[in-house]
Amino acid sequence: MPKSTCLLAVSCLLVVLVGPGHTVCAQDASSQAGGFRSEFLNHFANSTRKTLSLAEAIPAEKYSWRPGPGVMSVAEVLSHVAEADLHYLAESLDRKWPADLDARAIGKLREKDQIVAALRKTFDFVRSTVEQMPDSDMDKTTKLYGRSSSYRNVLMQLLQHSNEHVGQSIAYARMNGIAPPWSR
Repeated sequence: MPKSTCLLAVSCLLVVLVGPGHTVCAQDASSQAGGFRSEFLNHFANSTRKTLSLAEAIPAEKYSWRPGPGVMSVAEVLSHVAEADLHYLAESLDRKWPADLDARAIGKLREKDQIVAALRKTFDFVRSTVEQMPDSDMDKTTKLYGRSSSYRNVLMQLLQHSNEHVGQSIAYARMNGIAPPWSR
């Protein structure tokens, strides 16, 4: 069989196996180079984009809204996310937060503009911290909630926690007639 015929047959087989409309491409080494850190940063960017777009879409007068007595308000949920992110890095990864960020103060913020600014700074701090961490740090052992944990697990917990509150914020927004900006 001539080489060109063989190449055509393999190409046709790929189209049949993969199906129309799908692209087949080999993963290059650079897409795998980042490993966990790269994957974390991609998921973190998505989570922070959603959190910030919701924080901006919800009107300032709705920041005190809560779905019921004893339940966190919009402001409390959003400030809690920023506060917790700082605590994960400080307490479990031994990273000192920047002088212009203080988890104790952020957790008490209730004004929209202050909360959005704190979220931006906190998310930038988390992103830059993880970008600067060597891959070898991911296997280091630390404490998380008083138990032994890897740095990787701390970052997974940070991401899971943030995403939990993205869902909560989506529900809060929808209960107030606000569609998440990315779903419009």
